[in-house]
Amino acid sequence: MLLSYDWLNEFIDLKCKPQEVAHTLTMAGLEIESVDASGEDGVTFEVNVTPNRGDCLSVLGVARELSAVKGIPLTMPPLSPVITHKDSTGGFTVSIDNEDMCYRYMARVIRGIRVEKSPQWLERKLRACGVRSISNIVDITNYVLFELGHPMHAFDIDKLEGNLIRVGEAMQDSIKVKTLDGIEREVPRGTLLIWDAVKPVAVAGVIGTKDTEVSGATTSILLESAWFEPSLIRTASKRLGIKTESSYRFERSTDILNVKMALDRATFLIHELCGGESYCEIDIFARPFAAKKVVLKHENVRKVLGLDIDRATLETIFERLSFEHTHTNGTYEIIPPSFRHDICQEADIFEELARINGYDKIPSGMPTVKLSSLADESFFQKTATVKTWMRQAGFTEVINYSFMNPVALSTLSIATDDERAKCINIVNPLVNDYNLMRSFLLPSALEVFLHNIRHGITECHMYEVSKVFSKGNDVLPTERCNLIALSYDSGQNRLWSAPSGLFFQLKAVIEGLFYVCGVTHYEFVPSEEPFLADGQCADVRVGGVEEKLGYIGLLSPDVAATLELKVSKPEIAVFEICLDRVFSLKQTCAKYQELPKYPPVTLDMAIIIDADFPAFDIIKLIKGYPSDLIEEVEIFDSYQGKNIPEGKKNLAYRVTYRHSQRTLTDSEVDGLHKNIIKAIIERTGASLR
Repeated sequence: MLLSYDWLNEFIDLKCKPQEVAHTLTMAGLEIESVDASGEDGVTFEVNVTPNRGDCLSVLGVARELSAVKGIPLTMPPLSPVITHKDSTGGFTVSIDNEDMCYRYMARVIRGIRVEKSPQWLERKLRACGVRSISNIVDITNYVLFELGHPMHAFDIDKLEGNLIRVGEAMQDSIKVKTLDGIEREVPRGTLLIWDAVKPVAVAGVIGTKDTEVSGATTSILLESAWFEPSLIRTASKRLGIKTESSYRFERSTDILNVKMALDRATFLIHELCGGESYCEIDIFARPFAAKKVVLKHENVRKVLGLDIDRATLETIFERLSFEHTHTNGTYEIIPPSFRHDICQEADIFEELARINGYDKIPSGMPTVKLSSLADESFFQKTATVKTWMRQAGFTEVINYSFMNPVALSTLSIATDDERAKCINIVNPLVNDYNLMRSFLLPSALEVFLHNIRHGITECHMYEVSKVFSKGNDVLPTERCNLIALSYDSGQNRLWSAPSGLFFQLKAVIEGLFYVCGVTHYEFVPSEEPFLADGQCADVRVGGVEEKLGYIGLLSPDVAATLELKVSKPEIAVFEICLDRVFSLKQTCAKYQELPKYPPVTLDMAIIIDADFPAFDIIKLIKGYPSDLIEEVEIFDSYQGKNIPEGKKNLAYRVTYRHSQRTLTDSEVDGLHKNIIKAIIERTGASLR
């Protein structure tokens, strides 16, 4: 917004240079982007007004800010017009169809005016605000808009039909109007219009129509001043593609109690410059103004701002801001003026106190840090640990919207009774195809993966930590935090053979993750996830409990085929873990022990067992054998094929034995090893190879 320094001085006796005024306003929250002294119309400021401060979009509004900061009183311009016909409204009536759309509408008939060129002082002030002069009547309505911040409009009475003004919506789609800029526009249904008895004469709060504009032949006008619902003006301006000084202010909300002041000020100027006789105003106040009340506790000022502002200073600031206030036992009940619609809660009062008292008076200091011997167990810290581990493991973080395409459920063969199928529908989705809240992260991960592959990426290792949602038993949905990881390597840029498959690489990532999270009692069991490949997938569970933490595996060939990667038998490995459940587990603290002094003894065993027998169960049997000498067990081979009976498989394990106090003898280790093999054969029906 452009603002004239000379015009500002008419409201408040500044007695300071423009640069000082610019600094004062900027420190008070109205950023002055530039100060221009090169034009013939004096010094002008370019003011950046935030959307919540529509009250500052005028000379009066900025002057009020300077008055509050500097404690200098305001000088208001002449407002009282001479009403010639005190007992008549000029024969016009006004009606409002819907009071939710227009809270107040005022109008005044003025007859016998002269429409001519504006005086130089008026042209000069408008030019300083970036507006060209048109005629004295139109210029006066623009002048009042910039001076008081309230838009107005003048209709040629002789072009109105029926001595009626009606405020109402467009109820059909075929209404066309030619606006003041000479463009014929089709008005969408629901747009708020100003009508006479026959036709629309203005798009409310935005622009008037060409067929009722004031011209050189105009001798009588109907002067309009109103308050319109801001969202309606914003919508109309956007739909019609028109942005005017009027719509810019109405959509940020104007002062409903300023409606009469603007009408009287414009009437006064018309008498001065255009002559004429005025009638009494028509005032339809459909929804009277109800003042808001905000409660402020004095003790909270110190807590929030770090300032000790005494009661006298507080009340002085309130008076400068035109805040009505009462004080009871350290608590203020504050009623902001009608033009401060942005003051709604205690936090808004804190901001006003900081602005007017001076941001530079807020003391600075070093932040205090509370030291504790206990680790920070907050969810944020735990999540940060997970992300750090994933980065160290070579994965790149991705961030997606929390929306999902319903097609993903059928693509991934999610059953209707699956918890992930209990999705939350979005009433007003950003994109129609993505009208569900994500119940799991895999669909989003696959979309990001495909986007990268289609842009020439041949290797992809990514992860995401985010919320998932599903219908719960309560009114609110169930929310959980999940971690998903996806790995793909086409092998095109690799100069060596991969040491292990992607499944085992991801499995190692999970095990490392559990290690940094202090989780020890977990296990991998065969999974029945419909979108994972048979024999190359597992559910991750808490040891000894049926609680499922997540899954890991390769995508099934059917799902991989839907991705159309143009690669034969692509390997895409994924895992998804519920972090909420992981974090809820009892964490095991790291334990340290001295390095062993005595050497280990390592022996292998190979057994033939049913093909569907879990290899991990053998490890549990060995570790569960009653002996303190068993230090470690690991599987190093699994084989099916030649020389192995059909329906069977060969599993090979390496067992490490060690005694903490002495060196083991061959005989005692051999005996223990044979007993373990015997126990395995008896319990599982396996045979020694």
